[in-house]
Amino acid sequence: MQGRTCSRTNFSSAASRCGVSETVPIWIFRSMSVIPAFRISAGAIASALTIGAIALPAQQAAHAGHGAASVAAQAPAGPGVYELASDGKGSLFVAFAGSRDKPGGGLITYDAATLKEKKRVELGSSAPYGMGINSKTGILYTTNTRAGNITAIEAASGKIVATITDPTEANAHLFRVLVDEASNTVYASVTGGRIWVIDGKTNTLTRVLENIGATTIGLALDPASNQLYAANMGHNQVAVIDLKSGRVTRRISTDGKRSSMLALDAATSRLFVSNQESGDVSVIDLKENKVIKTIPTGGGALGMSYVPQHGRVYVANRQAGTVSIIDAKTLDKVADVPVAGYPNTVFVDAKGDVFVTSKLKTAKDAQPAGDLVVRMSAPTLVP
Repeated sequence: MQGRTCSRTNFSSAASRCGVSETVPIWIFRSMSVIPAFRISAGAIASALTIGAIALPAQQAAHAGHGAASVAAQAPAGPGVYELASDGKGSLFVAFAGSRDKPGGGLITYDAATLKEKKRVELGSSAPYGMGINSKTGILYTTNTRAGNITAIEAASGKIVATITDPTEANAHLFRVLVDEASNTVYASVTGGRIWVIDGKTNTLTRVLENIGATTIGLALDPASNQLYAANMGHNQVAVIDLKSGRVTRRISTDGKRSSMLALDAATSRLFVSNQESGDVSVIDLKENKVIKTIPTGGGALGMSYVPQHGRVYVANRQAGTVSIIDAKTLDKVADVPVAGYPNTVFVDAKGDVFVTSKLKTAKDAQPAGDLVVRMSAPTLVP
């Protein structure tokens, strides 16, 4: 899959696009502690749509009237925007992988409040996709699928401090990266059924967890129990890994199809799993080791994240073109927010703001040329 900018999106259905549809707007939904049935006041929508560096296309303006948030600002990014991270100090980092027409990727740093671009780091053929940050050390990590390595970058300066490789696997198809700040340990999934474990102090690969499963992608960590969870899309299961021994202790069926990403609510011992093909989310009780509920969300359920600040799980439904919001306590879907294009990745910063990357369907979507990073604010909700 080298040389294709859309290698990540190939895990979804045939509706995924490559090349010309690599533009990615990013939508941010403000925290919502209560999400009842609602409508949005026309005044709130109108005022929100006049804000920002780029005028909103008509389709995005229409979508703003259907969800729990409205666009406050947006700025150009990309090409080939994928994942995001935040240092908790006002900077937003966006990884871009390039496109067929514009090969080469890098990292863009924005002011999170104004979306003004502060710096850009070119990474060339590395074409970063996954991203994680240790806000304590200020080091960003990007997974570079085409290059088969991980780049460690000093977030403040943009300086590359290390390139991490596995000498036994030159073409590792790296996917997600997860950073445990407390232990300064970095985990990265490899679709071949392995997980890299990296010492964040030395930025070196210390061990590789083997025999995780088929097409390992999504990761979630529970530091309290010293367990790592990995979604195996090829087997539609979650592998539970004891980090002391490095072994899989049990495997739990998701009862879904093409199980992809994970979100953990450690307080309730519930693990949420997105299922692309079946278009739903499986909720696993980790004490009982079984699925206790399946929540339909929409076609191509992919990126997801749990937001403890307001007890919600956000799910990007790639084919449906929506972001579903799930009440983590009742396990009910409480809202579907329409998003232009193919929503792909969900990211939550330390304040509880939610970011979603979305691939454009076609040029007919009437979006501005190029990928976008968009900041959204919560309008007044009218019961």
